[in-house]
Amino acid sequence: MREELEDRFGPVPEPLANLLALTRARIKLGLAGARSVTFRGDRLTVAPIELDSARAKRLHERLDGALYEAGRSQVTVRVPPDGPKRFPAVVEAAEVLLAVTSETS
Repeated sequence: MREELEDRFGPVPEPLANLLALTRARIKLGLAGARSVTFRGDRLTVAPIELDSARAKRLHERLDGALYEAGRSQVTVRVPPDGPKRFPAVVEAAEVLLAVTSETS
């Protein structure tokens, strides 16, 4: 979609780029099984996510600061509170989580 917008209208403004990045992340998180995505300050929480111990370990190895709570079926990740680094961090978290949930044990 971004390429099509840029083709028709030129470079997309930062707010639209952020919206597209967040939409891409939400799609990936949905594919990983999440139904709830929340932000609280510098924390992104995704639930429900079911990971066995091997996948939880791989998540922690690939995504610095990721915390999987099996009892709550949720993943919490620190992300920058604001600014240009926040949305790329959310997209990265979504990509890693989708990759980990799609792997075989």
